Amino acid sequence: MNLFWNIYKNLENELIALSNNIYFCDQQDTVYSVHISDLLIRTSVEIEAISTELYKIAGGNLSLLDANGKPRGLFFDSDCIQFLDMNWKITKKTVNVVSPNFFFEKEENRVLHPLKDCNKQGKGRWKKAYQAVKHDRMGSLAFGNIGNLIRAMASLYILNIYYRNESYDVGTIMDTAPFDNRLGSDIFSVTVAHAEECHYSAKMGDHSILRKVRDTMDSAVLVRKFTEDTFIRLHKNMIDYDNEAMDRLSKEPAVLSFLKQNPKYKAKSLLTLAKDAGGDALVAKVLVGQKIVEYLPKANMEVVLNKGQKIYPDLSDE
Repeated sequence: MNLFWNIYKNLENELIALSNNIYFCDQQDTVYSVHISDLLIRTSVEIEAISTELYKIAGGNLSLLDANGKPRGLFFDSDCIQFLDMNWKITKKTVNVVSPNFFFEKEENRVLHPLKDCNKQGKGRWKKAYQAVKHDRMGSLAFGNIGNLIRAMASLYILNIYYRNESYDVGTIMDTAPFDNRLGSDIFSVTVAHAEECHYSAKMGDHSILRKVRDTMDSAVLVRKFTEDTFIRLHKNMIDYDNEAMDRLSKEPAVLSFLKQNPKYKAKSLLTLAKDAGGDALVAKVLVGQKIVEYLPKANMEVVLNKGQKIYPDLSDE
């Protein structure tokens, strides 16, 4: 039984109930109350507990010493979240606010980086608010506001997803049913990097993932990818295709003539050779990757938690 998730869902339900009484929009972001402060404290206490548990699970050092060389307890931010950030870049992860009860329009209130700077003592928007209302409830009541509470809840949501540590079979690349990236939340959804968007070549690995996808990897909580068996099969098909295409090209009169006329020519790829020798017509005639085209609809996909791990094995034609 996952007590962390049950507690999170209870807190989430209380936040939704609050949004039935207060109109959640950009102008109301700083609305505060004793009740909101209480929810912020309860949420933050859960963050302390689950981040400490994740630190232990991930192999964090449990024998820390203070400046005098004496054993000390864990700090949930500068120890636990910092360790998770070093391993998983958790402070860079983004969460989308998707509840139909929330009417935020500003990008900063719809796409959150809730754990940003939370690995540093005295930093992080909701964390500073938590410390303020915890130590001076009445004097710091204004910090117990909607914006800080939502960001604390989003942080707890991310940490719960990592604690659950689940992967998902999502069928083949041709399945059109959308993956529910809310993962059980009624308020938030996580970001997903689409690592199935690849270049196919004789050498394949994580470098094959399109640059635009790799640039978003740090902020993604999940990665949608080919299964390892599928990726290996796609690479094999690419090698077979290259061999077959080279065989076809080597027999084309246009290619033979072009190479005879340009004895020092060095092609960067089969595509450039076909295009230089016979233009688009020759490319269309010879470079048709039938094996890849035929197999792609059967390519099995999965969604996995993004922990900064290698997504694909390194493969070559050697």
